[in-house]
Amino acid sequence: MNEEMGLTGTIEYKVWDKNGYLKDEGVYRNFICDGLKTLVIDLMNGASVVTVKAMAVGTGAVQINTDTALTTMVSYNNDSGSSAVVIFADSQPSANALKFIATFGCDAAAGWVLTEAGLFSVDGCASGMAAYATIANTLALADSIQLTWTLTFT
Repeated sequence: MNEEMGLTGTIEYKVWDKNGYLKDEGVYRNFICDGLKTLVIDLMNGASVVTVKAMAVGTGAVQINTDTALTTMVSYNNDSGSSAVVIFADSQPSANALKFIATFGCDAAAGWVLTEAGLFSVDGCASGMAAYATIANTLALADSIQLTWTLTFT
């Protein structure tokens, strides 16, 4: 019997230009923040509902596992509205995985140089970061990026 349980995450990304042409795609790995470990423990202790409520992207510095928010958030989306016109969806593609998908449209004239992304248990993404990834994507005005974040329990 395997007595070790792990939790890993990957982020698939696709960047489109303003005309809808694919500019870039790839995969990032994430690290699990203490916030997600707390959510899992809450579930084990009988919490009835613990969910990931939002995803955000930012332009700030590298995070560590005890951080609870992005350094410099530029856009977020959640399951009850967002700061931009985006889609946030979640699903369970297998018995041991959860998938979250969000699309962000760059609305800054100078563009975005994205360096961070996070999953959050709190709407608005001011705290409650559950997972974090260092990313490296540059978007011009009207470009968009789709992040498909999969968390897998092993």
